[in-house]
Amino acid sequence: GLWKNLSEAGIVPDPENSINQLQELDQKKYLGDKPEYKYDDGGNVWGVECRVEGYFGWGVSKTKVKAKKKAAYMVLVNMLISAGICKDEWHDKLIENMTSKE
Repeated sequence: GLWKNLSEAGIVPDPENSINQLQELDQKKYLGDKPEYKYDDGGNVWGVECRVEGYFGWGVSKTKVKAKKKAAYMVLVNMLISAGICKDEWHDKLIENMTSKE
């Protein structure tokens, strides 16, 4: 069920809208659980973890929101990879996002 529905959701992961995209999937009942975020203020940078449906993502950035976006994007891409519907450019953006010092 979940992956068939997820493939029909029409989500194209976008690093800038990833938080909203996960929320949209939850509101439209594509997810069984709400995304959960855990925050760590490391002083100069924020660390954020995102967990949903057994998937885990993380992000580190100077701002809390940017770190949260990175974590949510990682979860989205990993979900789509597992569903067999991920495109190479999404994965490339994931790597770029994770290595960015922003």
